[in-house]
Amino acid sequence: MEEKAFKIKEQVLELSERAGANVHFLKARREMDIARFIIFGEKERVLTLPPVFEDIFSEQAIEIISAMYHSQDYTLTMVVTQKLEAHPLHMPERRNKLLRLYVNSDSKQMV
Repeated sequence: MEEKAFKIKEQVLELSERAGANVHFLKARREMDIARFIIFGEKERVLTLPPVFEDIFSEQAIEIISAMYHSQDYTLTMVVTQKLEAHPLHMPERRNKLLRLYVNSDSKQMV
C-alpha cells in the first residue's frame, strides 16, 4: 500500500504542477485511505484536476472532502481510497457510502 501511495502522490504532484496548481499532502485519516491532499491555486486551474484524477486513478475511489476559498486561493481537499468493494463490511465509512448510494438511487427512481 505504501508503494501505491507513493506512486499516486508522485502523479498528483506532477499533474498539479502541469495545471499550475499547488499541492500539499496530508496524513491519511482512515485505514482505507491511500493518499490525502489539498490542491490550491486559481479556481479554474484547480477545478481542471478532479476529472483528470478520476481518469488516471480509475482503480481507486476519489472523494472531494471540501472545497473553499482560503485567502486568495481556491482549495480542494481530496482523498484517494480503495474502491468500496475493498472496504471491510464492518467499517462505518462503507456503511455510510452504501447508504448514500441507496438514498441517491432511490431518489432518482422517484423522479
